[in-house]
Amino acid sequence: MLAVIPARGGSKRLPLKNLRLLAGKPLICHTIAAARKAQAAGRVLVSTDDPRIREVALAAGAEAPFLRPAELAGDDTPMVDVIRHAVAYLVEKEDRTFPYFAVLQPTSPLRTAEDIDRAFALLLASPADSLVSVSARPLRSEEIYRRKGEFIEASFPPADRQCFFQLNGALYMGKTSLLKERRLLGDAVLPYFMPESRSLDIDYPGDLELAEVLLKGGIGL
Repeated sequence: MLAVIPARGGSKRLPLKNLRLLAGKPLICHTIAAARKAQAAGRVLVSTDDPRIREVALAAGAEAPFLRPAELAGDDTPMVDVIRHAVAYLVEKEDRTFPYFAVLQPTSPLRTAEDIDRAFALLLASPADSLVSVSARPLRSEEIYRRKGEFIEASFPPADRQCFFQLNGALYMGKTSLLKERRLLGDAVLPYFMPESRSLDIDYPGDLELAEVLLKGGIGL
């Protein structure tokens, strides 16, 4: 499996967040360490447009053989195009292909090597063509309301109570053949359930502070 860590330099809410320090080392290094430790990851490749991130990634033991072109580093760039670019690079330069890929976003520093290995094992043992990690805390349908004119009403009738699970952004895995269709997830998507304590997504300064507390408590180690 090819593990791709997408890490562009631009971030509006938290500038250069991939290089912000968490537990004494750059944020991206936590994901690199987990990926390198995972048995499932045959190669660990960082895709970035920023030379500073590339330098840190190389020092942490990841591959960073290119700088991502600017047209693939915008706020609205689809993630699938970033992964397609990385896969195409290895095909062109090394004639190397992988049957599976994983997307490991550096903003999920509490995802562990064990998460990566367990998720990949589940995918291999399943007829599914892709997998995504979800938060283990359900979003209950009875708590969801929608606007109706000046008022709000329950989105689901009492007889149709359901539980929903949110994508937490920590893991995306799939067959590489999906990329030819410009898709990360196929028609048969397997969930990988993660506890809320490891589902933290770094987007604001306060998220880094919370991650520090969780790491000190042994979460994500």
